[in-house]
Amino acid sequence: MKKKLNLFIPQWQGSGYTKELYYGAIALKNYIEKKNIFFTSINVSQLTKLKEKNNIIGYDVICEQLGLIRATLDEEKPDKIFTIGGGCGIEIPIISYLSEQINDLKIIWFDAHGDINSPENSKSKYFHGMPLRFLLEDIDRNIISEGAKRISKANLLLLGTRDLDKEEENYIQNNGIIMISVVEYRMNDKEIMNLTEEKIYLHIDLDVIDPGTYQNVKCPAKEGFKIEEIVEIVKMIKGKNELIGISILENTEKNNEEIEKLKEITEYGIEL
Repeated sequence: MKKKLNLFIPQWQGSGYTKELYYGAIALKNYIEKKNIFFTSINVSQLTKLKEKNNIIGYDVICEQLGLIRATLDEEKPDKIFTIGGGCGIEIPIISYLSEQINDLKIIWFDAHGDINSPENSKSKYFHGMPLRFLLEDIDRNIISEGAKRISKANLLLLGTRDLDKEEENYIQNNGIIMISVVEYRMNDKEIMNLTEEKIYLHIDLDVIDPGTYQNVKCPAKEGFKIEEIVEIVKMIKGKNELIGISILENTEKNNEEIEKLKEITEYGIEL
C-alpha cells in the first residue's frame, strides 16, 4: 500500500516581510483537520528578521526551511504528498523528491503567476516568484542540492497563468513551456484532456482563482478561474491519471465560512 504524507509548511518569508501567509495557512490546516486529517508540521519561525542575500529576501532562513522539508521527506519516504502552505517556494524539495521516486512525473502548475523568475531578474526578490526556475535549472545548491532531481521543461504545464514579468514571458516562450490561460482553457481544453495514464503533481496557488470568487490570497490577479472550474479540471485529470501530490498554497483567508468555498478542492488532497 502506498504511503501518503500530509505536510504543513506555513512559510511566509518567501513572500516578503508580513505574515499573512503564516496565519492563512494555519486557518486552512485547522479547517481540514476538523475532518480528522492530521499533518506533519515543518517548523517555521515567526520571529525571523529577514535579510537579503544572493538576491533573495530571507535567503538563510529559507534555505534552512527547505533543508528541513527535504530531511523530513527522506525520513518518511512517502509515495504521495498533500501539502498545505505557505509560499510557493516550499515546492522545491517536494517536487524534487517526488521526481526522484517517479520517472517522468508531470507537473501541473495552477497559478496566476509564472513563479519562474531568476533571483537576478526578480524585481521583488521574493522567493515565492522563483521556485520553478530552481526546479528547472542548477542555480543555487543551497536551495536545491547538486544531486537533487530537476524537472524537465517538457513535463511542466502552467495553467491559469496571466500575470507575468517580462523576464518570465521571455523564458517561457524561449524554452517552449506550455502555458494555458483561463481564456484559452475555456475555448479549448484539449491540452488537459490529452493527459492520460500519467503520474501527476498538482500545484494549486489559490491566486489562480478569480478574486471575485475568492479574494483573500497573497497576490490576487483579475480574470481567474472559478472554483468550480478548478474542481472540474482536477476531476478530469484524476479520472485519466494518477495523482501523486497536491499542494494548496498562498491562502490569507482566516474566516471558516470563506474557506468552506475550497471544500471540494481540499477533498482531493484529503483523498489522495
